[in-house]
Amino acid sequence: MDSFVQDHAFTRILSGNMHIHTTGGSYNFSAGDTILIKRNQLSKAFQIPPANGEFKSITVFFDQPSLRDYSMENRIAPIVSYQGEPVLLLRSDLLYDSYASSLAAYQQGETNKGLTGLKVKEALMLILHLDKHASALLFDFHEPEKTDLEKYMNTHFRFNAEIKHFAYLTGRSLATFKRDFAKIFNTSPGSWLQQRRLKEAHYLIKEKRMKVSEVYPEVGFEDLSHFSFAFKKAFGKSPSLL
Repeated sequence: MDSFVQDHAFTRILSGNMHIHTTGGSYNFSAGDTILIKRNQLSKAFQIPPANGEFKSITVFFDQPSLRDYSMENRIAPIVSYQGEPVLLLRSDLLYDSYASSLAAYQQGETNKGLTGLKVKEALMLILHLDKHASALLFDFHEPEKTDLEKYMNTHFRFNAEIKHFAYLTGRSLATFKRDFAKIFNTSPGSWLQQRRLKEAHYLIKEKRMKVSEVYPEVGFEDLSHFSFAFKKAFGKSPSLL
């Protein structure tokens, strides 16, 4: 699963394991771990079920307006620019255990919006009480700055993000991103991304002898059938025949 992380995410892994690859590093977590994922980044999250079971987790998102309100109410100074890890493993504590258990009822169906808001605030207060260092991540409100587009795309093309998210993360409006992209790559973002991903896939399959089933999600394709069709169209043969 690839995604653009729009809001900070508080996640408790209930069963199974999770491997997260972000623009800032790779991380492995297991059942019982409680983690905090920074907003405004690209990520690949691989969920691994336990033997004879299924992967389960609970996630709470912290939106920016709520965090700004909380910081003002509690006189928490905004962070100029968070420079720490993009994914934090929070401490093991009975309070996190109890909180995760209390959320089970909220997964059964529709819940009162006010009550849901209180549970989100409770999670925030728990983090600030048990993992004070995480406040630097939570209260960094700055937006992405304009960055080297060519370098960014060649580094992060494997993430299956929408074009608008690539634009945002490189500090550009969508229109400016497309204009700058055309000047640098002489093609559209969509065409370039597919060609670049297929080129990388060809290399991984032929030179690194990786399995097709491993390659297509690694280079940013959502499903095997779409990948196989695009690969055959580009190279004249099925990826399994290389």
